[in-house]
Amino acid sequence: MLKNIATDQLFTNPSQSGIIAFVSTPNSETLEREQDKLWVKDSELIRRLGVPEKQAREAIRMLERMTGFPKKQKLWGDRRYWPAVKLFMDRQYGGRHSA
Repeated sequence: MLKNIATDQLFTNPSQSGIIAFVSTPNSETLEREQDKLWVKDSELIRRLGVPEKQAREAIRMLERMTGFPKKQKLWGDRRYWPAVKLFMDRQYGGRHSA
């Protein structure tokens, strides 16, 4: 069931709600195909971290002010280099990492 927040109407059929697009969870084939991507947008970063979006976006804003957190790269479409993000998290929060 969807709710159109502009009108407070409830819809059981998404096509009736007036919503043009909504976020869904990628299917397993898509996740498998995309797991090896090196450059990720923040939405993919958040999905990989497994944290609720609102909480993750606030944390990313804080991390961006820290030295060492990978910056978005214009050359790569404002994406972050995933291996560097993972290494940062491992170092910051005590995970394993290779030298």
